[in-house]
Amino acid sequence: MQPRLSFTLLLFLVGLSAFSQEFKFIRAEAYYGYGYTGFDIDEWVGSTLFEWDQANYGGHAQVFFFEFGPLDAGLQIGYQTLFWYETRRDAGFTTPIFRQFSPGATQIMLVGQVGPDTGWFGEFGLGGYTGETISGAALSGAGGYRFGLPSGFGIPIKARVDALFAEQTFAVTTLFVGVSYQLDR
Repeated sequence: MQPRLSFTLLLFLVGLSAFSQEFKFIRAEAYYGYGYTGFDIDEWVGSTLFEWDQANYGGHAQVFFFEFGPLDAGLQIGYQTLFWYETRRDAGFTTPIFRQFSPGATQIMLVGQVGPDTGWFGEFGLGGYTGETISGAALSGAGGYRFGLPSGFGIPIKARVDALFAEQTFAVTTLFVGVSYQLDR
């Protein structure tokens, strides 16, 4: 699926949801995490690697507006650096030329969560990643636990896997810790 097509689909679904039901703030969450991106880095880079690491890091914010029975649905936006690498090229000089790259992408997704306000929850998402060097459709699935705090606040911890369909498929596995604020239901 082309990035423009996935984002057009995303905007269409958001618009359709807005007309089918009134918006109602349920919960907002912000996360930061660290993990591992699984893919064939040699194939993706296409040149001689000097040093690399497939660790990823980044964060996202989610706002849930809709409630469909046990499902809370909303939007997510975030940014994640997916890996980094360094190339070395000998240009005939005594000192080689090193170039370092850290490909990352902005995430825009429709997300849904099932589970109680505190305790274990499940999450799924559909959307895309878009960046200077990596863009594609994405599916995500996560599971976690939300610790309740007074006044509607909470501390959610979740393990999440995103399947990013770009030039090749990336498996972006990340452990996130966050903060949430929820209205009384």
